[in-house]
Amino acid sequence: MKTQTRRDFLAKTVPGTAIAGFGLSALHPLFSLGSPQLTATGTTSPRAYTAGRYTLNLGGQFAGPLNSVEGGNVTADVIAKGPLPQKQIPGVKYADITMKCGMGMSREFYEWIIATLAQQIVSKNGAIDGCDFNNRILTRMNWFNALMTQVIFPACDMTLQDPAMMTVRLTPQEIQMTSGNLGSAGQPSGKPGAQVNWSPANFRLEIDGIDCSHVSKIEPVSAQFFTGPDLTQAALSTAGASSKKHFSNLVITLPEAQAVSFYQWYRAAVVQGNQSGTQQRPGILEYLTPSRNDAIFALRFRGLNILSFTQAVNTAGSGLVPNVNVQMSCADLGFAYTAAALA
Repeated sequence: MKTQTRRDFLAKTVPGTAIAGFGLSALHPLFSLGSPQLTATGTTSPRAYTAGRYTLNLGGQFAGPLNSVEGGNVTADVIAKGPLPQKQIPGVKYADITMKCGMGMSREFYEWIIATLAQQIVSKNGAIDGCDFNNRILTRMNWFNALMTQVIFPACDMTLQDPAMMTVRLTPQEIQMTSGNLGSAGQPSGKPGAQVNWSPANFRLEIDGIDCSHVSKIEPVSAQFFTGPDLTQAALSTAGASSKKHFSNLVITLPEAQAVSFYQWYRAAVVQGNQSGTQQRPGILEYLTPSRNDAIFALRFRGLNILSFTQAVNTAGSGLVPNVNVQMSCADLGFAYTAAALA
């Protein structure tokens, strides 16, 4: 039987497939409360809640600790009607919820990311619990029929020491708030959840036919979906709604002396104007464990097309190795996770 090489695998990879050829062992596939209270100005408080720590709940199950939470505010437009104006509140609006997390999230959370990148319309009910440092739930933000409308995968940088964080934005149809002594946050271990992080310095990039071994930095990769005003589940169910997507460019930095294969690609595709399909390449970015032997997460790129090859800003006489920045567009993006990423 012919042994499949990494290049063979990259060439055959299609959206939705596993990434088993790149060291990704054990890859996995794919409360109802009172109404919000408005203030005299027609809005809730600027922040939904504050607490010592946050946890995510999906479908009534603990889904992992969160590093930070923003948004989720409830607002209302106040209008005046009639010859003797009377102020009325025609309806409330719910702000998007943006949360940051490290590793240690639940399988359902990662599967939601996979489904979203596959352009499946998956709405979920859930909650964000605000807990004190004794693991008691003090506030709860319940949200309903939420769609995952943006995922930002963290930057990679061999010089960074801060933990890497994934950013996820949710767009809910409704939000309800409550507070008080709501019990204890439920972690699978029965212990207070602690945010698990991974290092942005541990990564591996591979692009078919290109030497990526000297890449020192990769900018954050963003996938955005279902944007626009008056977002509703009904609107998303209409024909063509699932095609509304945007992937950021893949932007990398590496020493100029080790960028020969990137320049040859740039010269063929851009300088010489060869825009045929042969110049589009698949690739994969792996976020690695501290040992750098195994992957935690992986991003699979399809249809990478080189756009620019420029010198990075280097101060004369600084003694720094001259670097170049390379920018590539991406036709499609997939996500995978291993057991190391689970709570």
